[in-house]
Amino acid sequence: MSDDTDAIAALGDFTRFPRWMWRNDVVVDFVTWLRTCNGARTAEERRGWYGLDLGELNLGQLVRQEYGAQSYLVGFTTHIGTVTAAREWDQPAEYRQVRPSLPQSWERLFHDAELDRFLLLFDDDTLRRALAEPRLERAIGVVYKPETERASHYFKARLTEQFDAVIHFDQTEALAPLEYTSEWQDTEAPETYPFAV
Repeated sequence: MSDDTDAIAALGDFTRFPRWMWRNDVVVDFVTWLRTCNGARTAEERRGWYGLDLGELNLGQLVRQEYGAQSYLVGFTTHIGTVTAAREWDQPAEYRQVRPSLPQSWERLFHDAELDRFLLLFDDDTLRRALAEPRLERAIGVVYKPETERASHYFKARLTEQFDAVIHFDQTEALAPLEYTSEWQDTEAPETYPFAV
């Protein structure tokens, strides 16, 4: 555990990535919970948070390579909703609409299950075999480009090899940053703006 007095102080040192990605109420609550849980644990028992995608280098993959069976990787998927993301690197965060997932994607398969949200644990061999074929997977991070979504955010993936579990939310809601900018509003102009088609 760090010497920071609280979760907000612990998150204050993030400078490599956009601060808005880490400084929001949900992350603060999670870090507070994680610090509380780790408080009574020995250094070997403490749990960390490995939820970064470093461009082409996926931190989950690096954690799996380094820690093997000691790691437990959880993926998150969504069909539609809103996110807080920039249009380009080094630009401010905006409230963005997420387009419906593409056919032949994991997100669309999960949407077609007609459940609002669910957890899949890949420790069952029957489930692993049923989901073994690769499909498109969407990755939305600090940048979201709906105009080039297929090329910018989708890749072929075998979820059962990538994760130990997946949590699917059919519709997501954008995280509101702790530090608002003039670009972040909880609405986005429609794609037809300025024409009301």
